[in-house]
Amino acid sequence: MDIKLKGNISTWVLAIVLLIAVLLRVCPLESLTRGSIEFGEGWIMAKASQPIAQIAGEILSEEAPLKYYFLHAVLRFGRSEFLIRLPALFFDIASILALFFLGRLLFDRKTAILASFFMAVSVWHIHHSAMARTYPLYVFSAILSTYFLYRATQSRHVRDWLFWVLALAFGFYSFYASLFVVIGQVCWFFLCYPGRHDLVKRFMISLGLFTALALPMISRLPQAFERKAHFGTGRWGLQGYQIWEALRDHFGGTAGPYPWGIFVFVLSFFWLLHTRKQKPQALLLLAVVAVPICFYIFCIYFFQISVIPRYFLHLYPFFLLMAAAGIASWPRRILRFTGIFVFMLPICSYGAYQAGLIHRNSIPYDYLRHYPDLSQIASTFERDRLSLDYVVVDPWSSIFSIQYYLDRDNKTPIVTGEDLQKDGQIYALYEDSKTKLYGVAENLSLLENLAAAGRLLVIDTIGLIKANRYKGSRAISTWLKAKAYRVEKGHFKEPQPSYAAEQPADFYYILPPPRITREDETSIAVARELLAKRLTVTQSLVYPFNRKESDFHEN
Repeated sequence: MDIKLKGNISTWVLAIVLLIAVLLRVCPLESLTRGSIEFGEGWIMAKASQPIAQIAGEILSEEAPLKYYFLHAVLRFGRSEFLIRLPALFFDIASILALFFLGRLLFDRKTAILASFFMAVSVWHIHHSAMARTYPLYVFSAILSTYFLYRATQSRHVRDWLFWVLALAFGFYSFYASLFVVIGQVCWFFLCYPGRHDLVKRFMISLGLFTALALPMISRLPQAFERKAHFGTGRWGLQGYQIWEALRDHFGGTAGPYPWGIFVFVLSFFWLLHTRKQKPQALLLLAVVAVPICFYIFCIYFFQISVIPRYFLHLYPFFLLMAAAGIASWPRRILRFTGIFVFMLPICSYGAYQAGLIHRNSIPYDYLRHYPDLSQIASTFERDRLSLDYVVVDPWSSIFSIQYYLDRDNKTPIVTGEDLQKDGQIYALYEDSKTKLYGVAENLSLLENLAAAGRLLVIDTIGLIKANRYKGSRAISTWLKAKAYRVEKGHFKEPQPSYAAEQPADFYYILPPPRITREDETSIAVARELLAKRLTVTQSLVYPFNRKESDFHEN
């Protein structure tokens, strides 16, 4: 039995879908929407707090300024975590609504509702709707530009071409990589309408107008390319085979060898090609998914551009829409139910993970939060900072998030600039009447100098993120394991137990181990004894850290 949705019914169903989406995004779901401000969010908030005329000059060259302008406006009403993340929530809900209109334009109401539902329960989108990085802004602009392009080719109204131009500009000023979506749209247009000279003329004029609107920021693209090339800092981004695993997991819906979502997507595409009247629609969705992915792969292999899984987030709604169109048109009910179940797997996997039935590694990496609870670290630091002389945060951008919890009203802003960059090592400083909080690049000699001048605490948030991947934020605060390390002849060496018991350490790290096993129980007991004798910095967040000397040099 085929279900047909009329106007009034589809409106009510859409309202229910949007309600489900809002509830999933505002409820504090562990490892999904619940969590402290992470270091990227702190950085964005700090830059958005600048005078609006200075924002474009303050941000990194590879970042487009529009999300900072939105957050700047929101910060006028307060600095609560909810307000900081409100733009992301707004654009994520707006994207679901925009996807409905795109699905209705390309196919029918049933397909539009199904695609909107898939996006409403998408763990990937739920996660990013609760982050101030505002990736849903990129999603919304991509859907909007695709909607107006297809409508312009069908209606031939000048206003639709103008709306397409504005949507392209909106996307470019949100995310420079949205140009890959534009290239996908260009490929689709000339594949489907090569002989329509009237449309080609309007298309080229519209592209010219978009280029004129983008000119103020086009000059930043070479700087952005240079900064992202050769994997940026060397720590971030997918490399080599990892891109294939990331695509398989995040589009497939599960971390494993069977990308069920991709199977449904491919079957849906060929099924829609079989229906000749829907061939242009299927090709459009394929183009705006496949062409950007091909460009990302090209950039990784030929220019070593730093790419992370969340860069694919703005392509995922088109992926969902293609799958929904195929599922809605499949003839057998069992096939339709199977297809729907495939896209319910991620949310079901999240529930199973929370119930302790599956491991965190069974869920694609970017579906969940992996950031440590910086509010807890800030409160620990607040309690014990009188016993400290220097506190170093690595990576340096984490200092903005810790400062947020120490100084909610931003009465003592973090100082950045060339005056702090001694040999390119110190990037940020938070200083009050009690102590100093440094944001530095990893540099062994600088840490040695600070340790020689006084008591030093190093907070390594990257290590905390890695630990979250294995145990989750709830387990971090319950495990305790510590060892002392001294600097000897330029090397970090692990001392013998007797030496560690007699001599104080120069360095203390807030860092969990990558994995804790049953064999660690003895070490944990020893660690507690050492803490009771020698450690006053913290009683719950100090963990072992064993690095090679090369790890302390900038890449």
